[in-house]
Amino acid sequence: MPYTLRKVALIIAAVVITAGSVEAQGNRPSPSHPLPDAIHMDIVVHQVPPEYPYEACRNGITGRGILLGIVEFQTGKVTSVKMEKSTGSRILDQAALSAFRQWQFKPKTIFRFRTPITYEMARSREDAMEKMRRAQGR
Repeated sequence: MPYTLRKVALIIAAVVITAGSVEAQGNRPSPSHPLPDAIHMDIVVHQVPPEYPYEACRNGITGRGILLGIVEFQTGKVTSVKMEKSTGSRILDQAALSAFRQWQFKPKTIFRFRTPITYEMARSREDAMEKMRRAQGR
């Protein structure tokens, strides 16, 4: 990778907004009670942040989408994830799906989750870090 592309890659940020949503054991949503957007990070045992694929970085591809995942209640392992709303880019969708398939929650805490994801370009490394801090509520 040429020096200039390495430098550009350092100033790119993928922001995952994990104030997404969860479904607890006694709180199964119905059509009149939709799944809210809030993953409570205190029940997350293992998380893998989505990568910002090189091709997307190089081409300035950004996007916002929503992921919907199913969790095995007994183990807390994610059993399936799909894009409820695409980011508008197949490559960004695949990166998000790949990462969230590896997440794990505390056993017996949730059945499914819903979370928004945002891929955006940052003007600088500091700007990228600030965006990630804001997204994580720090």
